[in-house]
Amino acid sequence: MIGKGPTVREAKQLLKTRRQSAWVEMVQQYGKNFWYQGLLISCDPELVKTLLMEKLHTQKRSRLYTLMGWIPGAEGLLFLEGKQWRRRTQALMPAFSKAYIDDFPQFIHNTTLAYASRWQDGERLDDLFASLMELGASIALHIGCGLEPGDQLTDRLARELMLYKSQTMSPYPRDRLDEFGWDVRTLLHLPWILINLLKLRWRVHRIYKIIRGMLLEQPIASSGHPNWLQGLQSAGLSLDRIA
Repeated sequence: MIGKGPTVREAKQLLKTRRQSAWVEMVQQYGKNFWYQGLLISCDPELVKTLLMEKLHTQKRSRLYTLMGWIPGAEGLLFLEGKQWRRRTQALMPAFSKAYIDDFPQFIHNTTLAYASRWQDGERLDDLFASLMELGASIALHIGCGLEPGDQLTDRLARELMLYKSQTMSPYPRDRLDEFGWDVRTLLHLPWILINLLKLRWRVHRIYKIIRGMLLEQPIASSGHPNWLQGLQSAGLSLDRIA
């Protein structure tokens, strides 16, 4: 039996006052599974594992879930279902295989040391979190797309991806598209939500422009290793879809 969860006002007040511990308190009060605005909220390990690991749930997703794919930049793999999901997953998975990833620990180690050495040489470090995101993006773009760290194109793309992420992590509720529950007061936030969506659309356009230009001007040569761009090109996806 799944019980009723908190009201939107109760949940938001709890998150405001208790922050991260609010999630623990909600589970303690309402159980591992409860209903919230028509959604099933769960932290049951077995249920979550089933949802994440069983392919059945990728065949037909809920309408609300697929609507989230309308957020600029989110219309990729995550919110697909059925044949589209399988087609793109099959194109991407070789670059996630253990045999492929096992080739990179030394590269990650050397790249991290080279990156950190700049701070020792006197380069000013304004934001450790942003710097670690930059390092992570550089490594991910090399492993996933074959782009070289420090290359001008890699740095441009990494910077735009980081700016997109930062915009979606706004600390102000009126700018967030992932608020935990919507109520009447949310209507007051609509102007800012729309402005934020327009800004995201502009940011995504810049990212698409970089990737499309890269694919058109610098065809990806086979390196003997799989990568996301090669896989998606081989699957016949358009440049916009790959981006």
